[in-house]
Amino acid sequence: MHLPYFVFSAQEVMLRWYHEGLNALISTCPSGHSILSRLKPALWQALEEPGEDPEAFSALLQTTQRLYRETSESLQRGRDLLLEINSCREPAATLLKRAIREQQDSQRLPEYLELMFAAYGVESESIVAVGGRPTSFAQDADGEVYVLTREGAFRQLVAD
Repeated sequence: MHLPYFVFSAQEVMLRWYHEGLNALISTCPSGHSILSRLKPALWQALEEPGEDPEAFSALLQTTQRLYRETSESLQRGRDLLLEINSCREPAATLLKRAIREQQDSQRLPEYLELMFAAYGVESESIVAVGGRPTSFAQDADGEVYVLTREGAFRQLVAD
């Protein structure tokens, strides 16, 4: 990458700050904005008077590098924690899968729906579907037939 700049100018200050301080020309720098917020007065000083105080600018670069390392390590620890939080925990996952299967195999929903149908005068009947699972059908006042899906929702049954 070739980046032209004027020597002893604000361009040189920014280029060196990005490259030597933040390493932003080599890799992404997600912490750049927070570091800029912390070092803005010193960076503005260096931009207003480029080349006048090389020791102060060198100190600014060193401080930037230190903050960059600290912030990068902190972000990495946070990413590791997020990865750990979002990783599968097998014992908990096994218990959750078992609870879901038990609830899916439960007859509580069809029984509840039969009570609701009876309360509202909807005729329904259960038949055994493929796989031996009972499936509920309902017919409304207009004669439309609906089937209860595995997810517990009714879908209109359309004749072919």
